[in-house]
Amino acid sequence: MLIEKNAQYYLKRTRAFAKEVEFDIPDELRAKKDINVNELFPLTIACIVDLSADIVRGKESNEAIKIHKNELYFAAKFYDSYLNLNNNQQVEDSNYFNLVGAIAYYLCDQIGSSLVLIRKVNIETLNLSQSKLDILIYYLLKNEPIIENSLVEENEEENNDNSEQSTQEEIQENIEPEFSLTDYQELEAKYQALLAEHEELVQFKNQIENELQYPGTIKVTVIRETRVTEEAK
Repeated sequence: MLIEKNAQYYLKRTRAFAKEVEFDIPDELRAKKDINVNELFPLTIACIVDLSADIVRGKESNEAIKIHKNELYFAAKFYDSYLNLNNNQQVEDSNYFNLVGAIAYYLCDQIGSSLVLIRKVNIETLNLSQSKLDILIYYLLKNEPIIENSLVEENEEENNDNSEQSTQEEIQENIEPEFSLTDYQELEAKYQALLAEHEELVQFKNQIENELQYPGTIKVTVIRETRVTEEAK
């Protein structure tokens, strides 16, 4: 998908409006709102849907992410600015926007920005998926232990008249087969390994920048089970 000049202009204006809110600029000094920022929602959703469609069609996820990286970054910046524009708490679906923005930032290698957004998600009210996939993504992006204990506590509250054994059985029933507790733990292990690879890559990139002289930039890629890329400048 090609992000046209008009869409780029809308994003630029949205980010400018958000900065005015962030710095508490008086209303009389703020720029005239000459656009409807909500018109960018279909485009930003389509940016993420295009990537999802490529992966579903069988295209390698790393290749698909590379192709759609600029579009993901466009969508992430919009969700980030939109929440700032509305003071975050005033947005009814702020959990959704923060989560989707954090995912988009993460997929285009903006890990720090992803963490900023995911920390704004209210885990107590996060309830976007019956399979609890949203909670899994929350903990993975935040780099915290998976929510095994919270799942147990939730089921105990709902079934406080049942025995401990029946409670444990209902927990297993409530988790879809595609996302068992074992799957959660395996995903977390892979995520931790990816973080370790990224830290190793950053160290190598810094070594190149400190010890070598070269024109332009050098792209450094580590390929193991996953692909991690940094650019020495």
